[in-house]
Amino acid sequence: MKNIDNETLTFLLKHGHLDQQELLERDLDPSKPLKYADVVDHLARILQTEKWFPRYWEPESAGEAIYEMIIVERKMPFLFICHVQRHSPLDPTLLVERKRRIFFSARSVARFYLKYDFGLPGNLDGWKVIP
Repeated sequence: MKNIDNETLTFLLKHGHLDQQELLERDLDPSKPLKYADVVDHLARILQTEKWFPRYWEPESAGEAIYEMIIVERKMPFLFICHVQRHSPLDPTLLVERKRRIFFSARSVARFYLKYDFGLPGNLDGWKVIP
């Protein structure tokens, strides 16, 4: 069995999930830990080429459920905006907070995304991410 490949890592960083059957089909071994610095580098490379990560975002219309994840927008090669929002625990259509945070490097925004969206270093869908 092999360790994680770039395509799979990107899929997981977009909040994808692999079940046991998919791991076997891809011949992947989640028992091999990932280095946090390698995950940061991988995500930083992606953020330098993608306009939006993990997906395109625009504010929801009235009555739509609020998307509760960090969305990274690349404005220029060295300007990134993190869109962060959350909804009411009682009503997923009620916005209670929306913030934007500006970053000037892909690595710094990658570290922010990994820490606050995934709690890394830690667990990434079964892979241990170590410092």
